[in-house]
Amino acid sequence: MTEIHNLNGYGMEDPLFEQIRQVAAKYFGGDTPVPLPTEEGKRPRCLSDGEKINWQDLTLPSTPGQGMEVRPLGESELKGLHYEEVDTLNSAEIRKDFPVLDQKVNGHDLVWLDNGATTQKPVQVIDKISHYYKTYNSNIHRGAHTLAARATDAYEEAREKVRSFINAATSEEIIFVRGTTEGINLVAQTYGRQYLTPGDEVIVSTLDHHANIVPWQQVCHEKGCTLKAIPVDKNGDLVLSEYERLITPRTRFVSVGHVNNTFGTVNDVARIIDIAHQHNIPVLIDGAQSIALLSMFSSSELTSLSSADTRFTDRTALVSSMEGRRS
Repeated sequence: MTEIHNLNGYGMEDPLFEQIRQVAAKYFGGDTPVPLPTEEGKRPRCLSDGEKINWQDLTLPSTPGQGMEVRPLGESELKGLHYEEVDTLNSAEIRKDFPVLDQKVNGHDLVWLDNGATTQKPVQVIDKISHYYKTYNSNIHRGAHTLAARATDAYEEAREKVRSFINAATSEEIIFVRGTTEGINLVAQTYGRQYLTPGDEVIVSTLDHHANIVPWQQVCHEKGCTLKAIPVDKNGDLVLSEYERLITPRTRFVSVGHVNNTFGTVNDVARIIDIAHQHNIPVLIDGAQSIALLSMFSSSELTSLSSADTRFTDRTALVSSMEGRRS
């Protein structure tokens, strides 16, 4: 039987792949779909990372059900293939939460992709802010009157919600800042300036956003320290064996991102933290890209981040921005 080796990046779970298998089954005869090649005794596999696919490798008998002569799948047959995307996120309902998206630009529904610069706010956040200004606008932790008490209670309730969301031990561990960049700078300019001395070392990674690199470059330059970076392999993953080798008796701090903002690489922060803590080194995790997705991570990762704060009560800090998130 001729094998289908390559499908242009699609794995077996993709609807397009299933349709191609059915077309191949028609040509080979019978009702059995053609699987990807597998090792004997193992279930059919999906394409592995790094497998390159060429449409010309998809070959079929020149006559359906006859012999083993093969030929490339013709352009007309490729064009005849169809697959339907399934919206598992129910994006239409999600869009309703964002009033700013209820408009057209150049005759098309607005699609907002500039979240790296500004995130649009859901109606729940807009309504809550509006309600605050309409009913109990006041300074927190400063006044003894009724509106101040209401504002303070609401502020602390929000802190408790964040604590629960990121699995922190207590609400006192939650410090609100204007954004992730400010949070990282705050740690670098306070903790870093106080505890780093000439000859000390700080470790970041080559996958980090510049907001987690520049603050440490500046404080290392000021204090006469060395800034090291964990390298990445050809797949875009951090080489944690090299990370372990980077640690020396002069390593004083580790600061890495949880999820890369460009490639979406999810770093093994549980292991990164564990390795650093074995040497009694404090860790900062840049959670800007992962804070909204914490429910997707394993319990071990959440346990590793359970002391998410900027006080290093367990030598680990999770710095992120909750701006615009639904409470």
